Amino acid sequence: MLKELRRLIVEQILFVERNFFGKSGSDKRIAVVDGVVAKADIPYMPNFIKRSLIEYFIDKTVWFMHFLVGFLGFKDVNLSDEDIEKVAAVCDVPVDAIICTETGKSLDERLNVLYEKYGVDAEPELPKEDVTAPVDEKWDRCIAFVLSKEGGYGDHPADRGGETNMGITAGTLAAAYAKGLVGHNSVKDLLRFEAEAIYKADFWNNYGFGEIPWPACLVLFDAAVHHGGGGLARLAQRTCNTFGSTLVMDGKCGPLTKAAVMMWSPDAEFSRLFLVKRKDYIDAIISGNKSQEVFRNGWYKRLADLAEEAGVKSPV
Repeated sequence: MLKELRRLIVEQILFVERNFFGKSGSDKRIAVVDGVVAKADIPYMPNFIKRSLIEYFIDKTVWFMHFLVGFLGFKDVNLSDEDIEKVAAVCDVPVDAIICTETGKSLDERLNVLYEKYGVDAEPELPKEDVTAPVDEKWDRCIAFVLSKEGGYGDHPADRGGETNMGITAGTLAAAYAKGLVGHNSVKDLLRFEAEAIYKADFWNNYGFGEIPWPACLVLFDAAVHHGGGGLARLAQRTCNTFGSTLVMDGKCGPLTKAAVMMWSPDAEFSRLFLVKRKDYIDAIISGNKSQEVFRNGWYKRLADLAEEAGVKSPV
């Protein structure tokens, strides 16, 4: 088991180094841990213990790679042929170049030799950060709330969405994969940064939540994640009509619905009333399908926490 765990760690470290160019060390570490936790098969172990164990071994593996590899050949530290090929793929050099790179130097120095030999900049110039660009605080708060409620991988028999991971269903992931948002369509292997990319493109940007003021953007975004576009539209239409709009209840986020939301959403009462409508919507779902009763307490808790985050009165 430990050998397989080490193989997964090395594989994920190299994957992250290849795909997280320019990201911070903390972001890379989270991606490595998330990836290994998702792929490692350790039976009869609670997730929090599993994660702590994997973090420990990741630290040891990183130490092993960064210090020992600098003074020994890759063969001498028992990396498999497969691992050597992965290193070669990251560095974009022949396997022989990896094995024969001069020893007695640090890992960075060894890689720099490869970069220089094969015409790759050791430290490519990154685009300068635009310090004048506004921080998207609304998005940061909204995605943090949603992911705190959606949890990890699950496949509850009563869940009409089937298997999900961080709230992403198999259908949503397949669509994102087809559009090139992510590089795979395995729900179980989905990583946090991939889920965020899907939520940003297919939910936040698609429905224009960034243009809606706080806290309405939060309650609308969470509803879209939980109930889909149709549920979001029906709830928004019911809420706007209560304020005086005359929208057709067609369950579509068309231009008239969007205009009405933009008109009424600056009023904090809009967010409070939207949550009241959402509670009624949840009650109707459960009344129409008794198998959903198992989710009532969790859904109510989510509404209460959402109201607290939005700063409005809870409907439950």
